[in-house]
Amino acid sequence: IKTLLIFSSLFVVIFALLVGAVVYLATRNTQLMAAQGATAEKLIQQVFELNALAQEYVRGYNERPRVQWYAQYDDLKETMFSPVLQEELSRGVLGDLRRDMEGMKSSFDRLMLLSAQERGQDGIEAQFSADLLVKTRRLIQSADALAQRTFQEQSAARMRADAVIFLMLACLAMAAVALMALCYRRVVGSLTALQKGVSIIGKGDLSYKVGSDKPDEIGELSRAFDDMSSKLKQSYDSLELKVQERTREIRQANEKNEILLHSIGDAVVAIDKDWNIVMWNPIATLLTGWGQEEVMGKPFRSFVRFLKEQDRSENILFISEAMLTRRVKNMENHTVLIRKDGSELPV
Repeated sequence: IKTLLIFSSLFVVIFALLVGAVVYLATRNTQLMAAQGATAEKLIQQVFELNALAQEYVRGYNERPRVQWYAQYDDLKETMFSPVLQEELSRGVLGDLRRDMEGMKSSFDRLMLLSAQERGQDGIEAQFSADLLVKTRRLIQSADALAQRTFQEQSAARMRADAVIFLMLACLAMAAVALMALCYRRVVGSLTALQKGVSIIGKGDLSYKVGSDKPDEIGELSRAFDDMSSKLKQSYDSLELKVQERTREIRQANEKNEILLHSIGDAVVAIDKDWNIVMWNPIATLLTGWGQEEVMGKPFRSFVRFLKEQDRSENILFISEAMLTRRVKNMENHTVLIRKDGSELPV
């Protein structure tokens, strides 16, 4: 049982660690996907801002939108090389994004290098502007594709994590049921058998054996209990034999005492601490006139009366002293016994 409990505890701990690891990895993957999606949205916003600055520059060829365009481009490039986008998930799209970004910069550089005479020619300016617009839209499409792919991968990763967690929880539930069934069979069943045996033995059947041969703690306890009940039965049998032997000896001694009591030539009367008669031999009947069946278990002073001859007072002090001191005391002289018929007998 100890091994079973240790195994169950280790299983629960290991399984909890596995679930924790899966949840951690799933959470980390989801956070990564969310960060990639946010970065893709940022890329789209930055490309739109670049496109707006390029259109503003084409309309007036002012220095401010040109400087802002290059500054925004540097921010876009920094976002493009963000560590979040360096994972294997986004590398397939990053190549297109970077090529489109370089192409857009090349188109803007050519547009910026046009001379004043070339800027006045609508065909050349329109050609460069259209080329910049196409590459800008292509960059937006690539960034949007990255955002969509990130969202899809994020949903798929969440579904996979949920499926794995559900599967692990289902396995945990089945393992818990299996462990409960095993514990019930190994522990509850053995305890029920042991409880039944204890109840039967407690009612006095010391020959009953629990008889468990299982190599666990309850099996050892059952075998120890059987050994204890066996030794107890042996002791009980031995004690019963001794009691029977002692009873026989006491009976024989009583028989001898009865024979002696009936054969002795003196009257023999015995009383208990409450002065009730417990022994009365035939000579006592002859002297007092009271039969044994009349006096047994009854007060001594109701049947045996010793009186002093001189003052007719009761003479039983020697009996009280003998009972208190546990020593032999003699009756005073000149004492008479009042018999059943009222006659007096000197003693």
